[in-house]
Amino acid sequence: MKYAIIADVHSNLEALQRVLKEIKFRKINQIVCLGDVIGYAANPKECLKIVTEISRTVVMGNHERALEDIDLRFHFHDMAVKAIAWTSIKLTAKEKEIVRKFPYITIDKKNDTTWTHGSIHEPHLFHYLLDDQNVSLSFHSLETKIGFFGHTHVPSIYSESGRASYLAEGVHKLDPSERYLVNPGSVGQPRERDRRLSFSIYDSDQYIVEIIRLPYDNKRAAQKIRKAGLPEFLAERL
Repeated sequence: MKYAIIADVHSNLEALQRVLKEIKFRKINQIVCLGDVIGYAANPKECLKIVTEISRTVVMGNHERALEDIDLRFHFHDMAVKAIAWTSIKLTAKEKEIVRKFPYITIDKKNDTTWTHGSIHEPHLFHYLLDDQNVSLSFHSLETKIGFFGHTHVPSIYSESGRASYLAEGVHKLDPSERYLVNPGSVGQPRERDRRLSFSIYDSDQYIVEIIRLPYDNKRAAQKIRKAGLPEFLAERL
């Protein structure tokens, strides 16, 4: 099975459209979204519609959860709070109902793969997989050969044997004797010096992960953020 795995689109329509254009040229069986379709940028409605139409699985991100969970917003920085409040006004009750049904975690036992936004353990709490403790707890909870997560906006890989590294652009052949946790990076708001969007293709038969980085019209996406009256830093970050 060959998957296209996208995460953290964050209402960035220009980046999402560029990803879809690339996917058309590849022999993909399924598209999976690891949450945070919305938030930050100016096209939440369009991105939500596209992602839910094309994806076999869309899991709940913390920005989706924050549409209705006001307490969760206390864990957000001010710009994220302003963006999710703006997004909440833009989305209809029907669109929010669609989001409400997103699962926190999906386990594909047939292809030995797990999908979530934050951590495998306590997925409803959206822990960041950045430290040894959360990585270890997630491996302990992982029921499959490999798990994919988002949330950090940085392409990365952890092995159960203790190796951890940034996941560079290109093809990565995984060790069949190992279990892994993999982050495909962010489509809509990469948090590195590389401003190009990031997503991955996973071949479950060959146990291969490919990280794809692509330029897109980030200037247009930034202009939309400014026009919407969202915080300036959200435009500059692109």
